[in-house]
Amino acid sequence: MLRLIFLKTLRDLRRSILWWCIGMLLLGLYTILAFPTVRDTFADLSPYLDNPLFKVFLRDFSNLATIEGYLSVELFSFVMPVLSIIMSIVYFLGLIGREEERGHLELLLSLPLPRWRVAVEKVVAALLAILIIHLAFWLSLWVGGLAVKIEADYSRIGLAILDSLLLGLVFGGLAFFITGLGYGPGVAGGISGGLATAFYLVEAIGVVSEKFKPYRKFSLFYYYGGGRPMVEGLNWAHASLFIGLTLLMIIVGIIIFQRRDIKLKG
Repeated sequence: MLRLIFLKTLRDLRRSILWWCIGMLLLGLYTILAFPTVRDTFADLSPYLDNPLFKVFLRDFSNLATIEGYLSVELFSFVMPVLSIIMSIVYFLGLIGREEERGHLELLLSLPLPRWRVAVEKVVAALLAILIIHLAFWLSLWVGGLAVKIEADYSRIGLAILDSLLLGLVFGGLAFFITGLGYGPGVAGGISGGLATAFYLVEAIGVVSEKFKPYRKFSLFYYYGGGRPMVEGLNWAHASLFIGLTLLMIIVGIIIFQRRDIKLKG
């Protein structure tokens, strides 16, 4: 067994990281390489953009013939936040919940290390894994864009990816917090995924309904920029909210994990 929990966790995640990177690379390349072909088709949709239903998915982009509008529709309005949320929940569920469920946590805690350090090193490893995957996705868009000579501000595209990553980490932090309480990965994953779905529905309904519009601010998706960071830059106040919530849930989860009894397998 590797001495450092951080390195051991990364080693355990290496295949998952590889497959996630391959999938995200393919998604990014497919999306960016298709832009020249579909650009004119998206431009034909402009007469319909006043329909409020479109705003749920298009995030108020009026020019779908631009690379920013295209990526907003194809990736950042729905696909990327969903993938970031799923990725974060899956990785954070495994840090304590699955290890405890399989009986591996007993072995890790038998090492001459405090519990908090075990938890912190595993969290940092998961964060690095998620960051690597999102970086691979950004690289695929950059390389694909260069291949078909698409002029774009790829640093701004990176900000949109970062916004999606930070949103996903909030739900990953929630999953970690719930497993820190002692609940299994099934319960933690169900609550985290269900809450993410509920937040999305609140935002989606609030966009098209004046009656529900005041409730949008209670949804984390209200603070998610979609494709707007590619045009306006990242809203650092909203990003700070995501970071703060994530850190709060992780820290509280570690404190509770430090004090509670571990479920022994068998």
